[in-house]
Amino acid sequence: MNLIQKSLFLLSLVAPLGVACATAQSRGTGQRLTYDVVSIKPGDAGARVAWRVTDDLSDSRNVLVRNYLMNAFNLRFDDQLAGQPHWADTTSYTIQAKIGEHTVQTFQSLSHAEQWKLRAQMDLAVLEDDFHLKWHRELRMRPVYKLVCTKCDVKMPLHPAGKPDSWTFHEGHLHAQAVSIRDLIALILAEDADVDRVVLDRTQRPGLYDIDLHWMPSNEQKEDSADPAIFIALREQLGLELRPTTAPIEVIVIDAIERPSMQ
Repeated sequence: MNLIQKSLFLLSLVAPLGVACATAQSRGTGQRLTYDVVSIKPGDAGARVAWRVTDDLSDSRNVLVRNYLMNAFNLRFDDQLAGQPHWADTTSYTIQAKIGEHTVQTFQSLSHAEQWKLRAQMDLAVLEDDFHLKWHRELRMRPVYKLVCTKCDVKMPLHPAGKPDSWTFHEGHLHAQAVSIRDLIALILAEDADVDRVVLDRTQRPGLYDIDLHWMPSNEQKEDSADPAIFIALREQLGLELRPTTAPIEVIVIDAIERPSMQ
């Protein structure tokens, strides 16, 4: 997972707005929930990439079209996307998308996860409307990891029913109560670049667990740390194992995409 893909998890704004010709238009109302106003400008080659989201604004700067696609479809790895033209991998845009007051009120009634899912759908609408994106889903063979339980029944206790849940994570130390295997996978993918492919849950453990896990993320290596790499930590501390294999996974295939018109 590259830097911009992780930055979609940890959004920040650090770059000035580029100057160039732009397209800005009001959105009509329809069945899809869309941004009210969208402004698209060519990116500034060599400038820093940034992405900031507030209650009523999505402000992305100098982002490659490929990464807009990755974000809209919630993809983490490049091999989950196929068929995009070369220019989509090398051309960046700055997109500012404004949300209307009614939509802001809708967002405030949703959970954080539901908000991000809805924002991704709205970002996809920008690609479909302004970049004339056409796409479909397809199963393709890809390198993956399968997560299997070796001794997790012993090392991962089920969370007691009725007890409160909690979650703390800092520098490779996770203490979580009532966490699912799916959430654990998502955290590992976001925090450790060594886990460089899709992870398929093959544990057959659908419950919620109490987990204590400490490891040294590959992107935060410290010479004086005694914490193990994620593969070893999962096996020794939780009784879980990441096994490399290949499997059919869902891939987003780009059938057509165009550069946005500048008016």
